[in-house]
Amino acid sequence: MKFDDVTEIIRDTCGIPRSSKECIAQFMEQGLTREEAKSEYNRHWDPKNKIWQSDKYVVHVDYPEGDGFIHLSIRNFDGTARHDWREFQEIKNTLVGKEYEAIELYPAESRLLDECNQYHLWVLPKGQHVPCGRTLERRVSNLPEESGTYQRGFDGVDRKNVGGEIVENSP
Repeated sequence: MKFDDVTEIIRDTCGIPRSSKECIAQFMEQGLTREEAKSEYNRHWDPKNKIWQSDKYVVHVDYPEGDGFIHLSIRNFDGTARHDWREFQEIKNTLVGKEYEAIELYPAESRLLDECNQYHLWVLPKGQHVPCGRTLERRVSNLPEESGTYQRGFDGVDRKNVGGEIVENSP
């Protein structure tokens, strides 16, 4: 997946004033508190933060102050609710790095934000690992290992294991 840096294009065309005072006032008119408005302004105009676009996705990459989590805000270019684990893994690998770990949070209902078809990955600082998950060595397969299971091949063909026999379903 190829991504282009569209940060300046978006900043120039999104209608957000470049003056911090104007921008904060605009966000507050939309119902944000002063602190929330300042945070939004910093997120949009912090020179470290980038906006990337591929033929399928737009990804906002927000870098933290210090050693915090990198935030990837991912939405499908066409606005659909598509969520593909392999593609999100590729986005994380391409925009942050292959040896970084990320998590997708399913929050308590009291902290839920679900206003558009947008997904969020929280990337740990390099070298840190999520303190849960499997500790197996890397295993990747085009074929479903157990009877009754499915696996999408890297060639786009879905396969099912039927009693030890692999059956292909073309896309």
